[in-house]
Amino acid sequence: LIWYLARPYESQMSDWGIWYESKIQKEINKCAKGIEGEQLFVFGDGTYGLQSGVMGAYRPLHNSSLTTEQKIFNQNMSQSQIATEWAFGKVIRLWGFMGHKMGHQIGLSPVGIYFPTCVLLTNCHTCYYSS
Repeated sequence: LIWYLARPYESQMSDWGIWYESKIQKEINKCAKGIEGEQLFVFGDGTYGLQSGVMGAYRPLHNSSLTTEQKIFNQNMSQSQIATEWAFGKVIRLWGFMGHKMGHQIGLSPVGIYFPTCVLLTNCHTCYYSS
């Protein structure tokens, strides 16, 4: 499920710029706690650097290789990252008018209403169909 949305951003804005401006880091630190209060993490690529609540793939140190466990972790997390990308793709598949080709422009069309509504309906679809 998609649980956090910020305001609309122009398509040419970088992932890091959106990350910084959306203040999602605060939400992660506030909400990413396990049942017993332990810190949970969001898996991100190198774009986001080292930050609280964000972790990336294991990388081999100089003249060494990853352990089998580290390789398995990287593979599993990579698959989860793909699933996250698919969640946003599902919004576009279900609500085709939200695609880039439709030419929505911030300030000229109510993207700030359209997209959150489509995400809510997509989350409902996901829960109902267990998909």
